[in-house]
Amino acid sequence: MKIVVLDAYSIVYNDLSFDFLKDYDASIYDFTSSEEVVSRIGDAEAVFTSKCEINKDVIDSCPNLKFIGELATGYNNIDVKYCKEKNIIVSNIPSYASNNVSEMVFAFLLDVFYNLHDYDVAIKEGEWINSKIFTFFKHTTHNLAGKTIGIIGYGDIAKSVEKKAIAFDMNVLVHRRTQDTSDKKFVSLDYLLANSDIITVHTPLTTQTAKLINEESISKMKDGVVFVNTSRGGIVDEKALYDALESGKIAHACLDVLTKEPMEKDNILLKAKNITMTPHIAWAAYETRKKLIDILEENLKAYVSGKPINVVNK
Repeated sequence: MKIVVLDAYSIVYNDLSFDFLKDYDASIYDFTSSEEVVSRIGDAEAVFTSKCEINKDVIDSCPNLKFIGELATGYNNIDVKYCKEKNIIVSNIPSYASNNVSEMVFAFLLDVFYNLHDYDVAIKEGEWINSKIFTFFKHTTHNLAGKTIGIIGYGDIAKSVEKKAIAFDMNVLVHRRTQDTSDKKFVSLDYLLANSDIITVHTPLTTQTAKLINEESISKMKDGVVFVNTSRGGIVDEKALYDALESGKIAHACLDVLTKEPMEKDNILLKAKNITMTPHIAWAAYETRKKLIDILEENLKAYVSGKPINVVNK
């Protein structure tokens, strides 16, 4: 079976590999531009992709394609509806990064609430040396305990965030797509926006969630809220976020994702104050990427055996 990996580097970096494909006719590319997708897939039966778009035109141009392995949980880069029409199986990697991403949420929050980076810089610039007392006050720090964290979405990552929030003695509010009255933590979006000290987003990017965080929804938030997004950049209207940071409506934003990635040089958030950004690495710890490859291997073996698993377009 001929297999093509379109964007291997985003998964294996320089510390892992796709060695499990050595027994297949596999072509492995570190990077693939949109213009190269069709020619590189060619007559392959299976393709693995992380961010390369597999749309109707690609599918129609690659008639031998029978299996697409998404190298992530989200699969908005694949036209899964058309794949179903063409009897192409699409499998994703579920639940592999829940701990990783939820840990990143709290890495952001601990830095924001305790000013870790700023204190480190100040010490290295000699400010503690010149302090008249044993401690050195530069910023007011705050506890996470007692704060209310609003979680938008309730998949595996969101549940992992909730578990860690409870461990920090925080109050938890959740807004989920489907109504749930089984627990008072499940609330409307408006209630969550108005009553959360921290808001963190954990939903897929869909037509319903695109620019969910916009001028209107931000206006409903508490003054001085801390906002975190480790899901998909398109969920946020970046101009509205910039304006909210400038006005102080949002006290601090922590982003691991942007609407366009890599970041563009004219992105308005480069000029924003009180923002912490990382380059879409919340999911990418070594252990997590190793787990991803292991699940990918299982997905391929299941497909070859005629009993595909983790299928998203049944």
